Amino acid sequence: MSKTKPEYHDNPVLTYHLTGQSKGRLRSQTAVVVVAAAFVMFAYLFLMYQVALYGMDLFGLAVFEMLIISLILPAASHSLISSEHERATWDSLMLTALSAREIFIGKWLSRAALLGIIVFAWLPIYLMAMAKETNITLYQLMVANLIIIGWGCVLISLSIWLSSLLKNSLGAAAVSFSAQVAALMFLPLLLGALFPGFIREADRSWRDMGNMSFFWMFQPEMIYWLNPFITLYQTVPSSGLFAGDRLLGWGIIQSTTYGLLAFFLCKLTTRAIRLGWRKR
Repeated sequence: MSKTKPEYHDNPVLTYHLTGQSKGRLRSQTAVVVVAAAFVMFAYLFLMYQVALYGMDLFGLAVFEMLIISLILPAASHSLISSEHERATWDSLMLTALSAREIFIGKWLSRAALLGIIVFAWLPIYLMAMAKETNITLYQLMVANLIIIGWGCVLISLSIWLSSLLKNSLGAAAVSFSAQVAALMFLPLLLGALFPGFIREADRSWRDMGNMSFFWMFQPEMIYWLNPFITLYQTVPSSGLFAGDRLLGWGIIQSTTYGLLAFFLCKLTTRAIRLGWRKR
């Protein structure tokens, strides 16, 4: 009888990152962890209080959550593999019976759990905003979370791939954050400056429901629409380009595209691990 591989359950790499690493950091950096936890809790409760008292539109909350994810996930993922090289523990990990796939899945799921915690922690705030603002619908909330979760998976996969490629934590962090700034800020500004009609054409090309298909990713406008902040702006507000009947469909298409990109980066990382040590 063959033994089930510990890819998703009983994975020692996942267990280490979820429990062992956290306990070790708490013992070695108790003061830092306590202060950071207290600050996060205070900020979270303060935000809940502000939303309960004054309300907040869904777009503002979604952008705020996206900013937090864009900062926290690369910071938490950039050293998952490079730190093993820096501490000279990578060779020991490679000599275990774990496959390249099991090693990668354990590391990836540990950061996916962090993404899940952030998303679930944000839900009470969204629900409070929905109770305060009657123009927020469940469809809008669903689409916003689909886009945010998809982009979070891209950030985790990109950061781990850079960590395996560069084998240097500082370098992986610098490239990961620089890539975000370049893709999310500088690229749209550059396109708008060099090609003034490009963004207008991107807006116009999607006003026809017939263009809402996966073939959009092969068109030049994909550079514009892959930006999650632009997509949130056009889907979450009631006046957005994809509001109304096209809202859920576009959210599924966009999040699926992010998922495919994340999957491609995951395959690259697993292949690098497998080729590096000829792991199965």
